[in-house]
Parts: sequence; C-alpha cells; structure tokens
Amino acid sequence: MDCSYPLLVTAHQDRFIHVWNLEKNISMENYNPIDVVESPLKFATSAVSCFADGKGYAVGSIEGRCGIQNYDVNKEDKNRGMDFCFKCHRNENPKNKSADVYSVNGFAFNKKYNTFATYGSDGTFVTWNKDTKSKYKGSKKMPSPVTACDFDDNANMVAYAIGYDWSRGAEGTKEMPHPVRLFIRTPEMAEVFRPSNTTR
Repeated sequence: MDCSYPLLVTAHQDRFIHVWNLEKNISMENYNPIDVVESPLKFATSAVSCFADGKGYAVGSIEGRCGIQNYDVNKEDKNRGMDFCFKCHRNENPKNKSADVYSVNGFAFNKKYNTFATYGSDGTFVTWNKDTKSKYKGSKKMPSPVTACDFDDNANMVAYAIGYDWSRGAEGTKEMPHPVRLFIRTPEMAEVFRPSNTTR
C-alpha cells in the first residue's frame, strides 16, 4: 500500500487495486474505497506506489513490468488516456528472443521532480520519467536484489538497500551469500530530471 494525500492505494490478491480518497470517503461508518480496479499487468502485483503529486500510482509485477495509472481523486476525468505499461528489470537476449525476467520490488518517487526509480530482484534500480515516458539511467548490478530505495524531499540524496528479497523462496538463500547493505549517495541531475528537449 502507499499514500500521497489524498490518494491511498492498496494492492490485493487476484491483481485487484483499491483506491481511496482520504479527504472524502473515509469515516467511522464508511471504509469502502471509491474504486476497485484490476491491475493492467498480467501477473501478480509485487509493488504499488503513489505519484509524488498524488495524481496517480505505479504498479509493478513479478514479471518485470510496470503500469502507470493516472488517477486524480478530485476529478471526474481520470486521464486514462495517459496510462501505459512498460518492461523493466529484464535481461533481454535478442538472438533467441528470450529474457531473464525479475520481479519489480518497488518504486521511489521524488517530490521535487515527480520522476521515479524502480528497483528489482535483478540487483538494479532504474530512474524514469513517466510524463515523457523515458528511461533516465540504470544503476550497476548489485550482488543481491535491491530491496528498498527512496529519495529525500529535494532529490538531493538517494538511499537504497540490498539483501535477499525471497523472490526464489527459501532455496534461494542457499544458492549464494546475500550481503545486506545500505547505500546513500547524491544522485546525478541526469538521474532525476532532464529538460524535455533532451530526454530520450
């Protein structure tokens, strides 16, 4: 679940996502969401996060895909035409058209630019701009999955953690050592924002 007031989203079994407007529909008598929607992704939900401006959310799945869902709870128009899905956290093999696919473990939106990072079981985090539908930069591969990531409010620092994420079950703990580490650094400007005429 995640919240960016007044938007609250929670992910449930069978790929359902519940949407609440915390300004209007939560009371002692009423706990019902304003909307129940099905994830745009085909496989189980692994992560959900609200945009920094509270006007939508991102959903990730175990098959290395993300969905961007625009949802302004204070407007009738949900901007559904702006929604899209994309692949990430995959190692593509163009020769035989196959790919190693990894779970999306989460999202980190930064409040200053409303760009975001995805992080996954492949041991990387990648920064994106949902408004220009562009990829900014991917990190080097870590020795273990990235299990958490976040920006400070001004996008001056990014922190991320690595460790075992249980994506391979209990057996995965026997395959290799999984160091648990926390990294904090200053991101490059190109990782969090680019003027629209220079995005790719």
